[in-house]
Amino acid sequence: MLFQKLVVLFFAAHTSVVMELAQPQTTADRLQGLIATSAQRLSIGKQVALSKWDSKIPVEDAPREAHVIAAAIQAGELRGLAHSSIDLSNAIRPELDQIQTALIAELADTTNIRAKASCPTELAVAIGKYVAAHQADLSHLDAIALDRSLATACNARR
Repeated sequence: MLFQKLVVLFFAAHTSVVMELAQPQTTADRLQGLIATSAQRLSIGKQVALSKWDSKIPVEDAPREAHVIAAAIQAGELRGLAHSSIDLSNAIRPELDQIQTALIAELADTTNIRAKASCPTELAVAIGKYVAAHQADLSHLDAIALDRSLATACNARR
């Protein structure tokens, strides 16, 4: 009798697994593992940061980061996840240099606006207008980063 119950339980469990596997998964369902693993990694990252803070050790550990990145690249390449290299010196830095020059010019051109008491409100409206016009290119996090990057732009002469 016990054997029969075990057989019935096995087939019941097996049938439910097969039924779950047979159900078509949505794209959102298929991405849940990636999302859960990423969330777990972010959570551990917070723990690492807190540990380093409590231990009063530097957050940056260049040799460890280089090792982790090299290992991740190698593991990714073995799984077919390689991407083309980005040339920091010849592609990114020249663009950053041009942007820095333009940013300094914009700061100089808006000195009077940024000195007004109404600057925080006017700046918030302007950021909102920019984000609305570029919503296809900006994520919510990009919009927050943009807002935060300009947080000290007002009252620059304090």
